[in-house]
Amino acid sequence: MGMSHSFLSKCETGDRRVDLMELIQLAKLYKKPIQFFFGS
Repeated sequence: MGMSHSFLSKCETGDRRVDLMELIQLAKLYKKPIQFFFGS
């Protein structure tokens, strides 16, 4: 995917915002629908 471990870690902890295109890539990587990342 071309993203470093540091990038993913910062996204997971909320230290970095994810733009829409990155979110689409992350959804594909984790095999989850985009809605999964928004909670309920």
